Amino acid sequence: MFDRLSEPVANRLADGFVRIAAALKANEWRDATPHGLTATQARILSLLRENPEGLRPVAIAARLGVKAPTASEATTTLVHKGLVLRTAAPDDGRGHLVLASPAGLALADRFGGGPLFLIDTLAGLPAADQLALLRVMLRLIHGLQGEGHISITRMCLNCKYFQPNLHPDSEQPHHCRFVDAPLGDRHLRLDCPEQIPAPPDVAQQVWADFLNDHGGAR
Repeated sequence: MFDRLSEPVANRLADGFVRIAAALKANEWRDATPHGLTATQARILSLLRENPEGLRPVAIAARLGVKAPTASEATTTLVHKGLVLRTAAPDDGRGHLVLASPAGLALADRFGGGPLFLIDTLAGLPAADQLALLRVMLRLIHGLQGEGHISITRMCLNCKYFQPNLHPDSEQPHHCRFVDAPLGDRHLRLDCPEQIPAPPDVAQQVWADFLNDHGGAR
């Protein structure tokens, strides 16, 4: 009977993500408003806190998932507030980088580190569930990137240094050639500063090898 009455599981999962997204958006406004910022401005500061070397304006817009004019307007306001700086890009005299000022970094530290209410809830899940969810999240992000719905992130699984399942039957089955050390699913990053994208054919094979691991998340 319930098969006839229930929506497809994918529909309910999507609804769940919509509800979580709404909670995240509300939390962003709660964090930003006391400091005289919009949610977008606060997200830019947090992003620059994580990228102290600076980011190009186009990268900021892509990472936030907003249009370039929206990111530009928010950045300009932050410049006027003395929270971010614009400087010439070292490899392109016509372009520029956006960096957080010392005041911007200090402010970002006050609401940085991610949405604590969600982190606390996730931390309360069993470790096995957290790892399983991480693998699902990696697959979702990969699929959404492939369809152009979100910007490309610096994931381990897109990196030329990543070798999946090089150490089978191990607690750390994968290998990072950048540091020449094994790693497990629990170490996989969504945004690694040392990441260098693998060629498309290599990246495709890496994903296939990763997904062909029939063991549990480690």
